[in-house]
Amino acid sequence: MQFALLIVDDGVYVGNRETPALSPVLKTIEEHGDQVVFTGSVPESRDLVEMDLEKICDIEKADVLLTIGGTGLSVRDCVPDATRAVREENCPVLKKKLHDHCTEALKQGMLYRAETGVRSGTMIVNLPGTGEMVIDCLEKLYPDLVSLTEKS
Repeated sequence: MQFALLIVDDGVYVGNRETPALSPVLKTIEEHGDQVVFTGSVPESRDLVEMDLEKICDIEKADVLLTIGGTGLSVRDCVPDATRAVREENCPVLKKKLHDHCTEALKQGMLYRAETGVRSGTMIVNLPGTGEMVIDCLEKLYPDLVSLTEKS
């Protein structure tokens, strides 16, 4: 599988901080024998997130686009809204599995608003921005991502 990673964080975008979740995500993907074909960051602006989601899905043609961050309840957390705006297909069962897992794993998981969907053949999955939860969610969904993106 080919992955694209989009970190949604104002501080990461301007270079004021790094995302602690990035290295473990890269390692997890590599351990599964898959590759990352795009890594980028974007500020927490719905218009900019939508543009990057469209560009990555329509041009980069990764199998899976993972967004990291921007899925909470603050005013700046716009990733779920941007994903709903650009996706062509919804994946409600994958979303439910992700939400159920987050709620079981973490009390604050019930506040997690992530979305999933497909655009131009790329599966979009919104992951939380906290380090351990990112990997936990990715590992939980990995078998499903493999199944959903297999080319026949």
